[in-house]
Amino acid sequence: MTVQKLPATLATPMHKQANRGLMVHWINADLLNRCANDVRKSYVFYDSDGLFTYALRLDDEPSAEWLQKIYDATPIRYYSKGI
Repeated sequence: MTVQKLPATLATPMHKQANRGLMVHWINADLLNRCANDVRKSYVFYDSDGLFTYALRLDDEPSAEWLQKIYDATPIRYYSKGI
């Protein structure tokens, strides 16, 4: 298995609203270091329940090898570009 794109079943309006709030809270908790993240443009990473875990500003889509390493080392199971 590897980190997969967030399925539509976990991208419902209720999930999006909850994840947006979690991501904004996460950014504000360390604003100086996370201010480059944007809920619309960052790559957003989720746990197996589809809840926000982490975000990164990346120039390119994550590689399959990188996603596999993330899957093996963390509880992250899904990603999307923006929430």
